[in-house]
Order: sequence, then C-alpha cells, then structure tokens
Amino acid sequence: GDYVWLDLKTGREFDVPIGAVVKLCDSGQIQVLDDEGNEHWISPQNATNIRPMHPTSIHGVEDMIRLGDLNEAGILRNLLIRYREKLIYALGREVSSEEAKDIQEVSDSVFGVSLCSRSERERESGRTEDC
Repeated sequence: GDYVWLDLKTGREFDVPIGAVVKLCDSGQIQVLDDEGNEHWISPQNATNIRPMHPTSIHGVEDMIRLGDLNEAGILRNLLIRYREKLIYALGREVSSEEAKDIQEVSDSVFGVSLCSRSERERESGRTEDC
C-alpha cells in the first residue's frame, strides 16, 4: 500500500511522473495502480522509474506551499485530488461547488455569455487571447 511516483517516460510533451499505489511486490515484479486507474507491472530492473511519494502528496493539502513534493507532478496530483473531492481553488481561497455555480451564474449574467461556451468558441476558432 505504499504510494509512489511512477515515471513512465512516454516521450509525450507533458511527460510528468504520475502518482500510484503499490499493490503487490512479492512475485518478482512490482504491481502498481496509477491515479488514472491503470495497472502497471514493473520488473526489478525497471524499478528505477519508481520513487517514494512524500506523505503530503498522498491525500493532498489545502495550501500547496506545504507540499513535500513541490514540483509539477506534486502540484498536478494535489489539484487532481482536490478536483475529485470537489474542493476547487478560486479567489485565493477554497470555494465549494455551490459557490462555483454561483460564480458561473453571476459571470453569465454580467458578461451575457457563459465563460465556458466562450472558451469553447475561442478554441474552435483558434483565438485564445484574454479579454
């Protein structure tokens, strides 16, 4: 049940280690389950792509400056944990999902268009500049 960072080195542009939990390690191979639910079997010779996860990254933290793994992978995992728990960051403080809906409704009425649909249109047209 140890938590680890799994560096898959896929060669993709945004290649960062992913969080995983060790499920089995007594069969000559190490079985891990990553944060996306994918199972990986790693041979001992390839175990160099596994490193221990700091305890603060296991369940996440409210204030990310407190992360022991204060790097891209640690920050992304913390955001993933908070997203799954519906603990969204906004306005310099934690915002509940109910407050997030209120913010969206206010922005819709003030700007007359959904921020989400505006962003989708900009992506489709290739225009991504800020307002």
